[in-house]
Amino acid sequence: MAADFNGVRIGSVSLSPSNVDHGSIRFNIPANLIQNGYNGLTLIFYMGISENHCEDLDNPGVWATIHNTSFFTFPYEQTKATPDLGAFPYPYLQTSELITNQVTIIVPDEPKPSELKAVATLAAKLGQLNSYFNMNVTVLPASQANQPSELNGNLIYVGLADHLRVLSTEKLSFVEDSGGIIKFVYADGQLINQNDGVLWIDVSPSDDKSARLIVTGQTDQALEKAAKGLANDSVYTRLAGQFGIIQEVPATISTTAMKPTLTLEDLGYVDATAAGTTQQAIDYVLQLTSEWRVATEATLNLHFAHSALLNPKSSTLTVQVNGIPIGSSLLSTENAENGQAAFKIPARLFQIGTNTLTIMTDMQLPYDPENQYFCDEDQTINAWVTVFADSALTLPEGPTSLVLNLRDFPAGFTKTGDLSDTAFVVADEADWSAAQAIAWIAARVGRFSASTAFSPMVITESQYKNNAAAVSNHILIGEPLQNQAISLLSDILPLPFAEGTNDLQNPEQIAQITIPSGSGSIGYLQCALSKNGDPRLVVSGNSAEGVLWAAKALYDQVLASQLKGNYAVLDSTGTVFAAFESQEVVGSIETATQPVVGESPLQKITGSGITWVMWLAGGLLVVTLIIILIFAVTTLRKRKS
Repeated sequence: MAADFNGVRIGSVSLSPSNVDHGSIRFNIPANLIQNGYNGLTLIFYMGISENHCEDLDNPGVWATIHNTSFFTFPYEQTKATPDLGAFPYPYLQTSELITNQVTIIVPDEPKPSELKAVATLAAKLGQLNSYFNMNVTVLPASQANQPSELNGNLIYVGLADHLRVLSTEKLSFVEDSGGIIKFVYADGQLINQNDGVLWIDVSPSDDKSARLIVTGQTDQALEKAAKGLANDSVYTRLAGQFGIIQEVPATISTTAMKPTLTLEDLGYVDATAAGTTQQAIDYVLQLTSEWRVATEATLNLHFAHSALLNPKSSTLTVQVNGIPIGSSLLSTENAENGQAAFKIPARLFQIGTNTLTIMTDMQLPYDPENQYFCDEDQTINAWVTVFADSALTLPEGPTSLVLNLRDFPAGFTKTGDLSDTAFVVADEADWSAAQAIAWIAARVGRFSASTAFSPMVITESQYKNNAAAVSNHILIGEPLQNQAISLLSDILPLPFAEGTNDLQNPEQIAQITIPSGSGSIGYLQCALSKNGDPRLVVSGNSAEGVLWAAKALYDQVLASQLKGNYAVLDSTGTVFAAFESQEVVGSIETATQPVVGESPLQKITGSGITWVMWLAGGLLVVTLIIILIFAVTTLRKRKS
């Protein structure tokens, strides 16, 4: 066995009887081979039983196992933070799977809607930047941000100039305090336009290895510019130094509806080639929103070409959707130059959110028994398949059913990915915990988004009636007593709350509620469809603590994987009870395994109506009468004869 690190051979070991059972070897990796970002370790096995090892290619007796107890030891020293906006997203994103990027967001104790909106915008971008890495985002109120032990990791202070305590308690070069009125100035002392967003980065006072970023503005418009500028790929990449002024932010381009027919090129892919006689895989990622939950099948028209030297009896191309094979095609001389194959994809294989379309190739060349080195030769020139980007996926023309499910978060609850179609609905007197809930939820949305910018909306409960139609998707956050907007959804929620309380109207409908010892808090997640078919997500609880548990379940990967159905109940231990209470179905669905709202108790138990039973009983009665009539006529004839 040989070991290569970033393409450089660093050692080898003989596979012998002495290390046949849990063998061990230590490889030293020179420091100069370790690079920023991704590093590759490749283990290469040279093994055989037969004298002609070409005969061992399919021999199950030739094997080796690398145990997952193998480990790396990296001696390192963390460097001091670099206070430079030009380095963003560093240090808030450090591209390593070995660490967790800790981000602490500090907000006013009672944040205003514009401040919550800024938190949502920044959290969504941080979630996107850390989509392939581990990130923990924590929100603290300003009153708790004066203890160094509370300020973990890299910090972001978010707030309006007259609402952000750090601007008045610390001496900052860009701040002018005129009798308690905070204004921002350039280095020469001139005032900055009050509608310009302000960014400042320096070293965290509590830890010189972490950074402190201040996102602020004198007006709501200015704060929005500052947050959107830092969350916009075309803006933050042009920042430099410690101090940034955001005067304008490019308008967000709304995402258009997905076309019924998509080519691989439409999805951002180019022609791709798989080469070599080993099994190859070409992956394509497709994002589907809830509007594409359909009952009819999709069609993939695959356009490909391959080497004419392949063995036509043992060379195949297989299409998989989310890991499930849907069809195969032999690679023969007839389809070598201009291969065309159509594959039908059952709708049930698609899922809301990320879908993976995989083209698997298994290419074999005719075996040459006279060439003992046949299996050692590089066959990438002779064995290849090219998948052309004009291959097309035809989706059904529209939805035939609308069923909302918590497991479909976030794709089923926001269609555009940039949150421009989403409003967070909070209490009029929201506290910092609303900011924490919004940060978790927005970060989760960002993790699965490819948008270059983010533009969420935050509205208060008193504005909800008049602004509900501003965007299609709503996420309501808070205790029912504090956020009265939740009560407006009582007629569509699977578990409505009792009027004037934080308790459920009919708690007996829940099969199980685990009450934690101590606080007695419970978190509730509920989703429903409005009369117009738009998603509504309620993140609530019987206390502020319960609300945070519910929000954390949407952010934490382990908890999120347990969500299903249209409601979930959570406690402090991370216990999730999730189920379907009811479904609102529009049109037909592929398999009616769930009852339609309004069915009788018998229908709910059997999963089907009782009409067919009545018809069957009537039919049996008619048949019985006919048999009796025939018997009577026959008997009468016999007597007469």
